[in-house]
Amino acid sequence: MQKFISVALTVIEFLKTLREHNNREWFNDNK
Repeated sequence: MQKFISVALTVIEFLKTLREHNNREWFNDNK
């Protein structure tokens, strides 16, 4: 269970980073 939580947190952090990167690209394309 501990390993699952640790993996889940890693995935969440990765998705946050990916979403921020995509938002920056989207704003740059639509300026």
